[in-house]
Amino acid sequence: MIDTSGWFHFQQHFFSIPGTGLSLDTSQMGVPTSFWEEQAHPLQQSLKHMKELEAGVIANPDEQRQVGHYWLRTPELAPTPELRQAIEQNLQQVQDIATQVLSGKWTNEQGQPFQHGLVIGIGGSALGPQFIDRALGQQGQGLKLHYLDNTDPDGFEQVFAELGEELPQTLCMVISKSGGTQETRNAMLVTQHVFREAGLSFGQQAVAITSTGSKLDWLAAKEGWYARLPRSMPLSRYVAALRETGKKLHSQLHPRRTAHVHALSTTPSWLHTAAMQPLDGTAPALVMADGIGGHYPCFP
Repeated sequence: MIDTSGWFHFQQHFFSIPGTGLSLDTSQMGVPTSFWEEQAHPLQQSLKHMKELEAGVIANPDEQRQVGHYWLRTPELAPTPELRQAIEQNLQQVQDIATQVLSGKWTNEQGQPFQHGLVIGIGGSALGPQFIDRALGQQGQGLKLHYLDNTDPDGFEQVFAELGEELPQTLCMVISKSGGTQETRNAMLVTQHVFREAGLSFGQQAVAITSTGSKLDWLAAKEGWYARLPRSMPLSRYVAALRETGKKLHSQLHPRRTAHVHALSTTPSWLHTAAMQPLDGTAPALVMADGIGGHYPCFP
């Protein structure tokens, strides 16, 4: 007689989400069949907290901030029409500036188009752009990116030596969410000095990516930098636009977006949160990604 217990066990522990291409197989994970019933309450709590986050609840009481990075890649999920409109306008602003740079409409003071991009930032403000650049960028496509992502003087010298005589054709992007990151400010001051020594106007080749009203935003406005963009947008969008990889990035994010929307409306609640619930029964911890460029842990 054929033993079908293994097949029956697999059927009990394999879950498919129609229309998304996603599935969950716990048959070889040592998860007891009783797990789902025993953990039903904490799993439901995880789902409840997730829905509250997506509805716009304040998740960071110290800064009175919501956690809505998924709205940025899926504006239709934003909890209010005003927020959705703001996100869509920011996305269009990013694309408009990238088009001006890549088409040669925005040039340096000598009328030359930009060939290089200098990302000035630290932590996630540099890691996100580097990830997109190296994962999706192609040789000779868009701007060639360079990074000042620490306070190492030798590293600074190496970057500026690489730029050499093409410094005039370098677009500088100063990135700081708070607008007051000291390491980023130090790197910016060094870059401004290098530009002055070369007889160049830093502001005419600079973009500030920061929170509205921050110290960096105020400085950029005071000195007349070319553009000021919101740091609330995923850095992947800025980099993808300037590296001409926007379509490739969209193709990577779109399936996730479709799956996310579909799963919220059709999938059993325990399956939404299964991956977020520790098997030891401790309090659930939700960890979301902003679609490249940082992670946000939230503890219900």
